[in-house]
Amino acid sequence: MRAMNPTDITYLGRQAERLSDLIEAQTLAIFERGGVVIPVKSCSLLEALSQCQPASASDLASRLGRSHQIVIQKMPKLLKLDLIERHPDPEDARRQLLSLTPFGREQLELMKQATAKLADAYRAMERDSGPVFETLLETISALEEKPLIERIE
Repeated sequence: MRAMNPTDITYLGRQAERLSDLIEAQTLAIFERGGVVIPVKSCSLLEALSQCQPASASDLASRLGRSHQIVIQKMPKLLKLDLIERHPDPEDARRQLLSLTPFGREQLELMKQATAKLADAYRAMERDSGPVFETLLETISALEEKPLIERIE
């Protein structure tokens, strides 16, 4: 069995995961300093909800381009943290609608303050490492346009 060589390009996905983990951990530290209790991986969901509330989990999944299941999996923690509330849809009792709570709106404002500082930190990081964000977007686009399987045939 070959040992993982961190500079081996075939481990690109692992390195992308490692970058994601680093960003999540370091963002959590910034959030904690700023009094933000929003889970780092739920920021985009709360931002989307703030723009289209009340909304169903399906509405949010569509808006975010994520699976319905991923959105549903985040709900229990967001409800427990009192960031969101759930209530029946008056037009369809089978459907639940989600809204931010007053605390959730306060937290979203704190999150926006923290993410403004994060944007500055990312720009400073890119001065050291190069255009990471742009490169990630270009890489995602390239893989969506032509998957790896097509690149080896």
